Amino acid sequence: FSTVLAVKTAEETESAFGVNKLILGDNLDVLKTLPDEYVDLVYLDPPFFSNRNYEVIWGDSGEIRSFQDRWSGGIDHYIAWLKERVEQMYRVLKPTGSLFLHCDWHANAYIRVLILDKIFGERNFRNEIVWKRTTAHSDSGRFGMNSDSIYYYVKSNNYTFNQQFQEYDEEYKKRFRTDKNGRLFIDDNLSAKSLSGGGYEYEYKGVFNFPEAPSRIKSRPIKLSPKQSEVIGYLVRNLGYREIAEEMGITVAAVDYHIRVLHEKFDVSNNRDMLDKAEELGFIEND
Repeated sequence: FSTVLAVKTAEETESAFGVNKLILGDNLDVLKTLPDEYVDLVYLDPPFFSNRNYEVIWGDSGEIRSFQDRWSGGIDHYIAWLKERVEQMYRVLKPTGSLFLHCDWHANAYIRVLILDKIFGERNFRNEIVWKRTTAHSDSGRFGMNSDSIYYYVKSNNYTFNQQFQEYDEEYKKRFRTDKNGRLFIDDNLSAKSLSGGGYEYEYKGVFNFPEAPSRIKSRPIKLSPKQSEVIGYLVRNLGYREIAEEMGITVAAVDYHIRVLHEKFDVSNNRDMLDKAEELGFIEND
């Protein structure tokens, strides 16, 4: 499969591969010939564990070439095969280096947990870059599977990251206004993703903000799954789901661990009152 190994200087490149040289062969064999901490960046695009055969048109002559992405030993065989190669990539990567691994839904969860987190460490995960391959399309019985993942890991905290910038789209810039000090601002909601340290909630004009999905997102699984006669159970962090479902005429059994929200929903001021209210609602049976 395709693997790109980047080194900084032409001299280094020539000593390893020759300038701009494409090597035909098993990348594991090539990797084993390289010294430790030699490469600045690795980009790999391995088979996706799709268990399919593929045909591609190659070159100007229109030659048809085929390859297989089938694994007789299942996911365990696939993970073992890929892990051996990523271990070598980690070895040849410099402390300042980065790795990008391209995959899709077939095996991305296994790859991240069983390979990348194990070899690079969870703390060296930087991003999951989601590439939307096509516009939305219909897959029978589920949402469209039209995106790939590119995992971005680094070898140490001393990694190279060249910040990328580009001009803002004109339509985007039109959304902003200028304050009296000449600064640009935009009117929007107060929601925000949780901080990396955990927790991100605050009060603004008497309203508490919690990091949660907007109603338009929450309503989609509710519309998708149950009928009006069925019961939905939201058991963890169900802010807003109960109200949305009830508006749609769907019965809800909800449990919420956020103490402030429970106080507001049930108009209770302490834990004893909260337990009494939960018992009254049938969430707790008192022997």
